[in-house]
Amino acid sequence: MKSTDNHIILSNTGNINLTLPAGKSYNLKITAFKIDTSGLKNFSGNISAKSIEGTIGQGGTRIELGTTHKVNLVFE
Repeated sequence: MKSTDNHIILSNTGNINLTLPAGKSYNLKITAFKIDTSGLKNFSGNISAKSIEGTIGQGGTRIELGTTHKVNLVFE
C-alpha cells in the first residue's frame, strides 16, 4: 500500500503480506501463528512471536491483521 487513511482490517486463514509506508504513525493490533517484521521503528507496545500491539510514532492509522498462519509486515 502506498498510502493509508483511517484503518486497514485484514482477516485471513492464509498468509498476509503487507508493505506500508515507513515514517508514518500507526496503531497496530496483529495476531498470527508467526509474525515477521522489517523496518519497524519508533514502536511502543508489546511484541511477541504471535502478536504485536502498540503504536508507531504518535499513533494514527489503525492496522488490524489476524490469521492462523503467517504475517509478513514490511515498512519501507
